[in-house]
Amino acid sequence: MATTPYAVRALVPSGGLLIAVRAVEGAGAACAAANGFVLMLSTFAEGPARKRAIAVCTAVGAASTAGGLLLAGALTSAGSWRWVLLLNVPMGLAIALLAPRVIAETARIRGRFDLRGALLSALGAAALVYGLSQAAEHPWSDALVAGPLLAGLVLLSVFVGTQRRAAEPIVRLGLFRDRDRALAFASMLVLPGGLIGAYFFLSQFFQQHHGWSPLEAAFGLLPVPVTMAVVAAVGVRVERAIGPKPMMAIGTAALIAENLWLSRLGAGDAYLTGVLPGLLLLGAGMAFCVIPPTVLATSGLRPEELGSAASVLNALQSVGGSLCIALMVTASAGRADFADTMSAGFTAGAAFAGAALLIALCLRPRRR
Repeated sequence: MATTPYAVRALVPSGGLLIAVRAVEGAGAACAAANGFVLMLSTFAEGPARKRAIAVCTAVGAASTAGGLLLAGALTSAGSWRWVLLLNVPMGLAIALLAPRVIAETARIRGRFDLRGALLSALGAAALVYGLSQAAEHPWSDALVAGPLLAGLVLLSVFVGTQRRAAEPIVRLGLFRDRDRALAFASMLVLPGGLIGAYFFLSQFFQQHHGWSPLEAAFGLLPVPVTMAVVAAVGVRVERAIGPKPMMAIGTAALIAENLWLSRLGAGDAYLTGVLPGLLLLGAGMAFCVIPPTVLATSGLRPEELGSAASVLNALQSVGGSLCIALMVTASAGRADFADTMSAGFTAGAAFAGAALLIALCLRPRRR
């Protein structure tokens, strides 16, 4: 399901159809990501083994981001952006063919899919993101902004009500009764804001102000996933030594420093002295920020609750990324030049990282 839309999206002739296919692709990706994460959680028992698996998963994800950046830059420079999408087709087919051979199936749990809950949550989140994106061009009181925002809040409120009454809800609200788990979920909603600015603004900065090709811009961003992979590899030992609360607090502080550093970036700043320090802080900070909330959100759960927890984590991270980029674009709209636009965007990124730091400070200290 997740592979076919890539092939279709690479061949679509119009922007409207591209967005429609992207929605189908998102549904497939959500199923693949959540189920893949549940397989990992089910394979490794809670404790040191699962923490190491989460750290390895984080490192592998960062490494794949690095490879994806380089391949996407190379294909875009050599031909067309459509080639980037077609590249995912053989990879998806390979996974579909090899996964049944190397991954052991988990115990089946009978149940029904909560279609009403899925539609309400998806439409509510989409309405919020659309309303925030329109705020970059229209006043907050405009119908194009206030209407979708109000509709999104109403839909999500109805969604929560249906989950309370549903026999088999798509989101088990009991997951939020644990304070640390609820805080871990909340952190996943704002953490993308500390990361997105680098990819969104710096890729434009490299190409527009330095005249770099897409491949050169990809190389310029490479320190982020490389640093993240290296730091994640030792993340379990750090978490064991100092605990999840201090580890996440250090990571969010690094993200604040990174965004504030890059908010001062000017067109004449050199890469090594102006950009690279921020990218190294970003990679290390994200590794420190991702592991603790993932561990906290998936600890102390019954096997039948792991799927719901994994889905909530994946959904909040995806929706959080969309909300954060919409707010960053809104905050940076109408600036005199790109330097001011980028500065406002990174300042917003520092605010998101600051919110994540406050969440980290509210976690209860845990015994190591």
